Amino acid sequence: MHNPYYLPYQDAMKQLSLSTHIHQLQKRQKKYPLHFMQQGSEVYISIVLFEALKDYKAASDYLLALKKGGVK
Repeated sequence: MHNPYYLPYQDAMKQLSLSTHIHQLQKRQKKYPLHFMQQGSEVYISIVLFEALKDYKAASDYLLALKKGGVK
């Protein structure tokens, strides 16, 4: 499937180094139901949610580094 607004979920989560476990998928689908699409056995995540998760993870990683004294 090629949809310019969605990415394969597994690939997107691996790119962000986030869990691809089924339990995490279910939590994310429940929290953001409009941002997931399923076709057959493949699950897709919206680019909007992917970008938001990417920004959140970058900010979270930065704050963790600050907390540990690794950012000057």
